[in-house]
Amino acid sequence: MTIYSKLSKSELITIIEGYEKTHREYPTEIKVTSPENFAVELLQAVLDTIDEPIYIVEIATSIIVLANKKTTQLFGSVKGERCWEKLQKQQSTVCDFCTNPSLLNEHQLPNGAHKSIYKNNLVNTWYQCNDQALEWIDGTMVAIKTAVDIGQIKNLTEELNTLLKKNKTAKQEFVSLIEKERRQLSHDLHDEMGQIATAIKLNAGYLSGDHDTQSDQHHAAIADIEELSTSMLDIIRGVSNRLNPRNFIGVLSIPDMLQALFDDWTSRNIQLKGCITFEGRSDIDVDIDLKQTLYRICQEALTNITKHANATQVDISYRIYKKDTANLIEFNNNLHTHIIELDIQDNGVGFNKQINEPSLGLKFMSERVQLHNGLLHTESSDRLNGARLLVRFPYSFSTGKAHD
Repeated sequence: MTIYSKLSKSELITIIEGYEKTHREYPTEIKVTSPENFAVELLQAVLDTIDEPIYIVEIATSIIVLANKKTTQLFGSVKGERCWEKLQKQQSTVCDFCTNPSLLNEHQLPNGAHKSIYKNNLVNTWYQCNDQALEWIDGTMVAIKTAVDIGQIKNLTEELNTLLKKNKTAKQEFVSLIEKERRQLSHDLHDEMGQIATAIKLNAGYLSGDHDTQSDQHHAAIADIEELSTSMLDIIRGVSNRLNPRNFIGVLSIPDMLQALFDDWTSRNIQLKGCITFEGRSDIDVDIDLKQTLYRICQEALTNITKHANATQVDISYRIYKKDTANLIEFNNNLHTHIIELDIQDNGVGFNKQINEPSLGLKFMSERVQLHNGLLHTESSDRLNGARLLVRFPYSFSTGKAHD
């Protein structure tokens, strides 16, 4: 280390002149940054780390005052430009989905965050935007806009909706095919078996008229044949109607239709007791397809009870009531005006004990309900301590249709 006190005067002058020359040739730059500029630089550095477009615009002019690296990569240099001119294609005025007017309250103060979804026609993708107002370093009100690319999610959602529509169409065709086969079977049963049973009854009647050549035993046998053929005709008609109820349900009200079905079922299952009740606007009719679905669900539920429930009590309730806040949330739409509800309960073993026996009937019921945008619930019956099947359909009496 040089000890300057021991240097001569001429040596000190030489050192000082050399130092001054060096600093004249290579001056030292001292950069002074204001706190405001430092804050902007820090914000820029932070936003550049985010791999989604984020930019800040003046609310009054729509001029971009700051944009992160991702925004620049997608749209080029945008600072100082109007957002609707630079970030959209062939846009001649403010975007109709712009949230800027909603970001400030009546006192021109920030009004909280606002979300929106829009498609950017310049990069051809969908964004979910979160926008919020704040005061900029110069006192102007700006909006920071964060856009998350949801294009892939949107496309997948559209593909899923397309598949769901195709699946619904396939289910409708499947149900239509089942109903068509049932109608054909009903017609065959009614026409062919009915004719045979009628012929047997007529022949028995003819033979019963010959009192001279037949013994009392023969007349008794013939009388039995007549009675059995009459019963056989009644059974054929009943089975035919159950296979193809569309003809008679078209002329019956829903209460009459369900009451007839319930009475027919209880007449064939005399060990079971029960009741069927109707509430609300149950006398109002619905379209024939939904009416048939209600019939089939009730029919299948009663069949399942006979086969699996080991029940002695069955209660059915049918009602129509106006929508309210609770079921609006449940069905997630504002189109329907009423809820149609079918509630079937028994005191049998319940669904938990039947779970090991796969029920195609329950599966078919669920598919029928979905075709009409309804909801099907299976649970334990608190009232009868058995099983409960609850079906609800959103319905509009103004259009006469179920809604999803």
